[in-house]
Amino acid sequence: MTTSIHQIDLDDIYADEGFNCRGTINPLDVNELMASIKQQGLIQPISVQPYNENGKKYRVLCGHRRFTAFYFLANAPGGESFKKISAIVHENLSLDDATFINFTENLNRKDLTIGQEAETIKNLLARGFTYQEIAKKVGKSYGWVQVRVDLLTLPEDVQREANLGIYTQDQIKSLASINRRLSEDELYAACRKLKDAKSQKKEIKLTGVPDEKKAKPAAVLK
Repeated sequence: MTTSIHQIDLDDIYADEGFNCRGTINPLDVNELMASIKQQGLIQPISVQPYNENGKKYRVLCGHRRFTAFYFLANAPGGESFKKISAIVHENLSLDDATFINFTENLNRKDLTIGQEAETIKNLLARGFTYQEIAKKVGKSYGWVQVRVDLLTLPEDVQREANLGIYTQDQIKSLASINRRLSEDELYAACRKLKDAKSQKKEIKLTGVPDEKKAKPAAVLK
């Protein structure tokens, strides 16, 4: 892999929401960033790779929020100075390498919800990576990967609550164990117990959680 820095026309760059592990970026999410760029300029270049589809020459690897902010600034009155953006061009990247670059930067910036992390891990597992390989490449533990796979085994409404920070990682692990071994009623009873405790600012540990020390890792949802 080789890299170089260039000033690139925004019109030549494709911001692929399907590739970005953050997914769709809401315009409201970049308002403060736009103000910062107008005052201080772009502090860190985005990262791109050569791309030959959709009439574009490059695809964003990292910096989708920065690119989006530039896009809105460039299309606002007086936005001529934002028609180009500073970008690090990464040559000769495989799709897997590109995905890990995007995932790792977003993790380091703490920009992702646990659900976004889980979906990216699901995609990497589907490509044949093991839990250990993913953990090593992103600098996390095996258990960190496992909890995010556990999250995807839970009902969607419970996943949404986890994204809001209602459950800790240990609690997600316990809920997934209940979901696999006990009934749905018992799962939702445990969820209510955890939410009640959180509202009262109490710390509790679920009891009666099935022992899964010898269990195989959770299956990845298709």
